[in-house]
Amino acid sequence: MTEKIFNPLTLGSVPVVLGAPRYIYERFVPKDAFIHVKDFSSPQKLAEHLLSLDKNIEEYKKYFQWRKHFKVKLVNYPEEHVCRACQYIRTKKDYQVFRNLNKWYWDAIKDET
Repeated sequence: MTEKIFNPLTLGSVPVVLGAPRYIYERFVPKDAFIHVKDFSSPQKLAEHLLSLDKNIEEYKKYFQWRKHFKVKLVNYPEEHVCRACQYIRTKKDYQVFRNLNKWYWDAIKDET
């Protein structure tokens, strides 16, 4: 997840996301603040949902209820990830090799839930 989800939230639009599974997004963003493409059985169903939101303002407004309780906090992703790696290296004194830094990072987040 990058600024591609947080910038739209900051600007007042509803991001349509693809990539990481919904549960990963929900670790950082309220579940009713975005639309995940995997929530729909086909691109056609997603398109129908988006078109229905255009016609139903009350349904569309539901995607903004989270704003009553939360604010968007922007972070600097490259530096944040590097800091997490450095922190791990400083606190874990045993020798380890990580061949897939991406897998290590996301598995650690899953373990925290």
